[in-house]
Amino acid sequence: WMDTLRAIFPQHPTELLSRALWDHNNDVSAAIDYLVTVEAPLPPYEPPAVPPPYPVAPTLLAPAAPMQVDGAVLPQSSPHMARKPPARPPPPTVRPSAPAHTHPSELDDVRWYFAEEKESGSLKYLPFCSHDSLSLERAYSAFSKGVEGAHVVHVQGGHYDVDVDKRIATSVYWTSTPQPVVRGLWFEVQSRDGKNNVLGPVPEAICEVIEEVLATGEWNQPRALASVNPDGSYRDPLFRKFIPELKKCVVWYDATTIYCHTTSGVKGMIGDRVQIIRGYRAARGAIIDSKGEMGELHCLCGDVCHLVMVVHGIGQVQDLSIHISTEQLQHQSKQIAASGRFGDVIREGSKRVEFLPIQWRADLTLDQGGIPAVTPPGIEKVRSGINSTVLDVLFFTSPVYCQEIIDSVSRELNRVYSLFISRHPAFWDHGGRISIAGHSLGSVLSFDVLSHQVAGTHSGELHGVRSPIETEILALEERLAQLRAHQASGQTPPPGRMLVTEPIYHALSFPVDNLFCLGSPLGMFLILRGARTQAGVMSDCFKNVNFRIFNLYHPYDPVAYRLEPLMGHTPVSDPARAPVFKEGKLLYKAADALLGGLGGKGGLFSSLVGRLSTAAAAPASVVDGGRVDFVLECDNSGWQQYVTAVSAHTCYWTSADTVMFLMQVALERLVH
Repeated sequence: WMDTLRAIFPQHPTELLSRALWDHNNDVSAAIDYLVTVEAPLPPYEPPAVPPPYPVAPTLLAPAAPMQVDGAVLPQSSPHMARKPPARPPPPTVRPSAPAHTHPSELDDVRWYFAEEKESGSLKYLPFCSHDSLSLERAYSAFSKGVEGAHVVHVQGGHYDVDVDKRIATSVYWTSTPQPVVRGLWFEVQSRDGKNNVLGPVPEAICEVIEEVLATGEWNQPRALASVNPDGSYRDPLFRKFIPELKKCVVWYDATTIYCHTTSGVKGMIGDRVQIIRGYRAARGAIIDSKGEMGELHCLCGDVCHLVMVVHGIGQVQDLSIHISTEQLQHQSKQIAASGRFGDVIREGSKRVEFLPIQWRADLTLDQGGIPAVTPPGIEKVRSGINSTVLDVLFFTSPVYCQEIIDSVSRELNRVYSLFISRHPAFWDHGGRISIAGHSLGSVLSFDVLSHQVAGTHSGELHGVRSPIETEILALEERLAQLRAHQASGQTPPPGRMLVTEPIYHALSFPVDNLFCLGSPLGMFLILRGARTQAGVMSDCFKNVNFRIFNLYHPYDPVAYRLEPLMGHTPVSDPARAPVFKEGKLLYKAADALLGGLGGKGGLFSSLVGRLSTAAAAPASVVDGGRVDFVLECDNSGWQQYVTAVSAHTCYWTSADTVMFLMQVALERLVH
């Protein structure tokens, strides 16, 4: 503790430090708060003969006063003055070329950051892209000047709204906790990742204190001249500024070398200090050794040419993570676009594919608390897991709750579309298209909603589908017919809810080109509804479908089923292989198959040639062959299949091959 206090207060005598600890019961934090208020006179000091290790302005060097001992003035040749000069402090790790204590420019100095919650619960700050950061800084400047309505900015492609006054980011399309936003002017090395350092913003409260000290020139006073620590190991800073409420201390060594210390806790005891630099460009150029801007990984500023709405399946009652899964798809699409697989238009970000979540289960309370009431005690986690997953399937197949689920899906699709089109008003004018990707049960719900849409001419905001008012009228007529049927039969209708023999499907406000079924049990549901497999004959459930269907699944996904046998494909062939994102991936798999004797039905050589040609070729259209069933690549065999099956049903969110497939279909008009 004494070493910590000596490092922070080298100008105070040891007796004072010891007494401060004694009076505050060895509470270092309380002792520091007390010592900050104590002014200790600096002893007269003569600069050493060697030049200082840091550039100090000549105006800062005060003339040395003659040293006195017991009232007598010592001559300059006194042995008391002939001691060895103190050792130089270690040079700073970063020395920017020149200080930039001028008014911050829009991008060179300022960078805005948003918070992302880690698994541990702590927050990690990531930079906005340059476009969003510039928009936020301009809004901040306008708001500071009193311009009304300038404090809310759409960022990350309209996914979030940032209030520059309250410093919070609020999600637009889904429900989540608002996240803090920081305006960065000073920056520190937040963490290290291999060779690349990561910049983090210094808290704005500390930045305000630093800017005030710089503006007043308080740090550049003669009384703050450097002195020598008691051990003579390094020179004192020129100036310290304590911020007790934040338990921080900002230390100036010279005009460009500034550090920030923690004055309490474990970090304070171990002498934690971080160098801080003013201006994003200066800081990044000084300590970052990376090839690109980190913030550009989160850039969603291009025009949307294709919108994919992602409908979740079971399990969202307890874990509303569909927006996280959708963001994973969006991140994968950024990486694939940057690879150049779809040309310069997509790679440069001028056009992009948008993924938005559909949270149809979040606001539904189907059983009104009845299921928890009848759930017996014991194995609570198992029962809770079943209640929050399997029950969604039972609710959907129930004639009591089916209508509410269908209504929720349609309502959420229209709500998200309305928000999206308000932020992208030129979407249709630029040839935009919309697809729906349904995972698990979500694919069944999506198929039911889409297959009951009324096609028509494209006109108005509804683009040719039945208006919501017309749909409500039909729904009321259907319910009235049910009530009359109950009255005629002398039966009493169930209180509060109606038995639904055939759900009423609301009209969507937009046309849909494609339905992507990911890990879908749709084939099984259609069989249970009476569909049959007959060679050359398409089941009735597909005859009125006016959208394309693509059924993508992992070979060991226990929930996924095929669709082509229900469509009369003759003969029933193996599913088509989905394209692979990484070109070298299939090469290694083919070589392993050749060496291990796992070449497949077509023979080792033909399998090898086929896989190599698929890996090396540019992305070909997956719709040319008229196939519906596509299977992802997986080489596991034998007992490994059962291990893979545990996670196969949720692998689609992090699979680059899945996103590659979606993008090939979505961008076929631009690529082919």
